Amino acid sequence: RRRFAGGIANGMETGQSATQLAEAQGQLADLRNARALTEHAIAALVGTTPSGFSIAASSAPLPMPEVPVSLPSTLLQRRPDVAAAERRLAADTARIGVAMADLSPRIQLGANGNFLRNDDIKGNESFSFSLGPLLSWSFPNIAVARSRVRQAEAQGDASLAGFDGKVIAALKEVEQALARYDAGQQRHAALAEARDRAETAYDLAQARYRAGSVSLLDTVIAQQSLIDARATLAASEQQLGSARIDLFKALGGGWS
Repeated sequence: RRRFAGGIANGMETGQSATQLAEAQGQLADLRNARALTEHAIAALVGTTPSGFSIAASSAPLPMPEVPVSLPSTLLQRRPDVAAAERRLAADTARIGVAMADLSPRIQLGANGNFLRNDDIKGNESFSFSLGPLLSWSFPNIAVARSRVRQAEAQGDASLAGFDGKVIAALKEVEQALARYDAGQQRHAALAEARDRAETAYDLAQARYRAGSVSLLDTVIAQQSLIDARATLAASEQQLGSARIDLFKALGGGWS
C-alpha cells in the first residue's frame, strides 16, 4: 500500500497482495482453532482441565519412543494377543495329557487291618490281629475316555491354528509398520531438502527485491513457497512420529 501510494506499485499488485493477506488470515484462524482442539484433547488425556492447559509453541521435535536397532522375533512375545494365544495353546496342550491319563486304569494302594476277639478263649490267644496291603482297581470307560482325548486334541489343534494366526498377523503388522516408517523417513529427508531450497530461494528473492530487480509479488510468492515447504515438513514429522508409534505398538513396545 505504501508503494502504491508512492506511485511505485500498481493497483493489481496491491490487490493481489491484499488477497493473499486475507487468505492467510483465514488459514491462521483455522490453525488456531485446530491447535485449541488438540490441546483440549491432550488435556483430557493427561487428566486436567482444558482451560488450564497449554502447550508452548516450539519448533523442536517431540520425543518419540526409540525402536531397537535389531528386531528379534522375541519382541513379538511382548504383544498381549500373542502372549494370550500362547498361554491358551499351553493350557489346551496340557488338557490332552490329562485326557490321555484317563485311558489308564486307576490303582489305589492302601492298608487293611482286622481285629478279632474270642470270648471263649482265655488269655492272649483270645485276640488276633491282621495287617496287610490293600489294592483297588477301577477301569475307565474306554469309549468315553477316547472321545475326551479326541476332543482335547481337536481343541489343541484349534489353539495351535489360532496361535499361528496371531503370530502371522503380528508379523504382517510389523512388516507394514516398518515399510511405512522407512517410507516416512525417506519422504521426510526429501521434504527437508525442499525446505532448505525454498529458504535459499526466498533469501535470493529478498535480496533481488531490495535491489529493485523483482517486484514485491515475486518476493511474496517465494515466501509462500517457503511457508508451504515448512508446513509440509511439519506434517511429515507428524506422520513419521505416528509411523514410529505404530511400529512401537506392533512390536509390543515397553522395553527400556
